[in-house]
Amino acid sequence: MTKQEFSTTAKLDLSEGSFQSILNVGYAQWKLNDTWLYSDMIEFVKNVDEKFALAILVGKYNYQVNNGGHIQYFDNGYASIDENDKELHELMVELFEKYLKFDSVLNILKEFKLDTQYCYDCDGEGSFYEVDEETGEEEEEQCWTCNGTGQSQDMTVVNNEDLDDKYYKVNDKFIEYMETWCKSLFN
Repeated sequence: MTKQEFSTTAKLDLSEGSFQSILNVGYAQWKLNDTWLYSDMIEFVKNVDEKFALAILVGKYNYQVNNGGHIQYFDNGYASIDENDKELHELMVELFEKYLKFDSVLNILKEFKLDTQYCYDCDGEGSFYEVDEETGEEEEEQCWTCNGTGQSQDMTVVNNEDLDDKYYKVNDKFIEYMETWCKSLFN
């Protein structure tokens, strides 16, 4: 698919706006390739045009954050390629800096950080006690989930609720900005 074909397809149905029409074309390509992950679709669209890929990254970010916060955005895999990275998020920030001028959202995106989380299996202790069935005595066992560190190997979003609040305050103006910007991609 060429940039012109992508643009022409997106312009066929602008009933939901330019921003959504770009997302719809990207998602349609994703559905056509049932072995693709979200990251594969982004890579495909990025090869067509970085700006279209940015629109899709921002659109998915916006949808996820508005429906469950930054934690949902990360936990559902839209910030990452591997479950414990934020590679797609970093691509969005890179393209955002290159093409968009909306500093309040850029600052929020730059604040998005990951860290290991408290291990719930051992209450952060790194070990737990089990009763030996043969002797009836309690024995301390290293937690297998965190390997004795007290921290899960899974990542979580740091300052999630603070980021959510900041984004919700600017969301309406940002989406208006994105609609105008996306419309300019068709000129």
